[in-house]
Amino acid sequence: MILKANQNKVLGEVPADNLLRLKQRILVRFAGQIWRVRKISVECILVEPAQGKGNVLDFTYSGRGIGCDAFVCNRMWQIIHSEELPFDVLSPHLRESISETKNSLQHVCSFEQIPYNRSLQGIRYFTFGGYLVNKAVGLITRQLEFKADDNSLLVTSPIDWKSIPTDPQAYEPIFHLLFEVSSEQSIYQMLLPSELQLREFIQDWIKDETVVHVLSRLVRSRLIKIESNMWL
Repeated sequence: MILKANQNKVLGEVPADNLLRLKQRILVRFAGQIWRVRKISVECILVEPAQGKGNVLDFTYSGRGIGCDAFVCNRMWQIIHSEELPFDVLSPHLRESISETKNSLQHVCSFEQIPYNRSLQGIRYFTFGGYLVNKAVGLITRQLEFKADDNSLLVTSPIDWKSIPTDPQAYEPIFHLLFEVSSEQSIYQMLLPSELQLREFIQDWIKDETVVHVLSRLVRSRLIKIESNMWL
């Protein structure tokens, strides 16, 4: 949901479910400033600067954001192991830092390897597979505890990567656990019964061709241990 000020200046975006809490003339807080709501529509919220007198509503950001999808993360991994990165468009400081990091990663691992390290927290696998893929792997391998993010999966026990399914449909037993309410959902999606929200969410998982590519890459990849202080 787009938030606009006078003269149609775009201030930013807020989750659509905030529409249920807004009405004209109410005061809201955004980017550290107080605004008065002038107009509300399904396309945008129009506001104007106001003084902080009276009750001020803070926008809610329920659920996690969608994060990076499998395509973006997998593409990052491809670029790390290729010569495609146009260093000339970067500032000198970034150029040196990123080039050094890229070269060090290429030196310790290849595209079809899964770097990992061990710490007191557990085993962290750097998959560059996206949050949803990492979460699915943690669930399907029955990890008692795990933490998934866009580029890595932290677990307490080793994963046999050769055994994970490469067909997204094979993850059906954990579909109900894979689904999360996201701040990226529209207000109409949030109003759907939970069963329909799940069905819609899972269709994206099943039809995303990148998910198959990433899962297949992980299955055929070899593990390689790296130092815990290695940047990733």
